[in-house]
Amino acid sequence: MNGKITRHSYQGAIQIFQYNWTFYAAALSLSVTGIVLLRTMDLAMWLRVGLIAAILVTVFWGVASLAVSHYVYDRSPLYQFEWLRELLAPSPSVCVNIHAGLDETSGLLMQLYPHSHWQILDIYEPTQMTEPAIKRARSLTLAALPAISADFRELPLTEQSCDVVFVIFTAHELRAEASRLSFFAELHRVLRPQGKVIVVEHLRDWPNFLAFGPGAWHFLAHSVWLHTARSANFAVMRELKLTPFVSAFCLGKQ
Repeated sequence: MNGKITRHSYQGAIQIFQYNWTFYAAALSLSVTGIVLLRTMDLAMWLRVGLIAAILVTVFWGVASLAVSHYVYDRSPLYQFEWLRELLAPSPSVCVNIHAGLDETSGLLMQLYPHSHWQILDIYEPTQMTEPAIKRARSLTLAALPAISADFRELPLTEQSCDVVFVIFTAHELRAEASRLSFFAELHRVLRPQGKVIVVEHLRDWPNFLAFGPGAWHFLAHSVWLHTARSANFAVMRELKLTPFVSAFCLGKQ
């Protein structure tokens, strides 16, 4: 890998807008329609109040989602990955980074652990990962580094071969619980006895609901991640709150 990989100042916020532009277009359309109705129609007071409230909430969530995305992906320590140093050995031998077609992290992680042996897997499967945003992300953003296309049910890795597996903003794309459990069972199979899996995700919680509104339902609850890990015979060794909106789970074999 030649040259240092850096992120642009507004890269995260711009990408979130590109991948979810239909949401922002709908929010703008609804807000404009509401304002026109307020100015042109003689509505009952309760309707006016309700319409004004709906417009304010829509505008708030549109602005808040972009502002929080800018903070999380562009301004927070998330992509600096210094927080990994307290979770992992200085130079793990074999590392795997797993994504679903949008690879924002492999180059940055390789810079942090340049002497490790790396593999990059792409587990995107359209029948399982049905959100329109992920399809737009794949079409709009070219992967900087080549990846091996892999079936999440049967990863092309030998048993107990990996020191660290990174799964960053990826596992939630497996919407069905059975699929997530199959994936985590595979992670358990390929991990060495003292190895670690690093899972990074937004959670379906109040901070993310306030920031992203109904979009927070795309994330999974904290209890779901704990259940998934334990069902695959992982122990949660550490849990870090990287921002109020993003959590990292360090999993190890029980």
